This record gives sequence, structure tokens and C-alpha cells, in this order.
Amino acid sequence: MYEARKTISKFLPRTPLIYARRLSRLLGFDAYLKLENLTPTGAFKVRGGVFYAMSKREEALSKGLIAASTGNHGLSIAYAA
Repeated sequence: MYEARKTISKFLPRTPLIYARRLSRLLGFDAYLKLENLTPTGAFKVRGGVFYAMSKREEALSKGLIAASTGNHGLSIAYAA
């Protein structure tokens, strides 16, 4: 986990964790929201895509990087590339 954090922190901003007062009141416990919609792709999956691309960097540079997805995962690979 720490290796991934160290790797992706160079490419992605930290997303805020905010206390959700109304939701906490409604649920009866402290609830927090992690605003992953503020990442460059608008989804948390960009973290996995960036980490994967960087861990396979040499191979990707020589052979290319392909993702068979048009969703958040595909977007994360495209962003990482």
C-alpha cells in the first residue's frame, strides 16, 4: 500500500475527506465522504491505472499500453499513458 501511495502521489492530487454532518445525523454515526470525483478522471480507479502503468513502465514504453475498456478503468489507463 505504501509503495502505491508513493508512486501515485507524484501524478495525482490528494482528494479531500470531509465530514458529512447531515448524513451522520441521519445514520446515527460519523460519516465521511472521500471526494474521489475530484481526481482528473472523476473516479477512484485512476489510482489503480496510474500504479499499474508505472509498475509496468519499461514494458509499456517498449510494447505499448492497451486497455480493453471504455469505462473508468480505460480512462485511468489513458490518463496514466
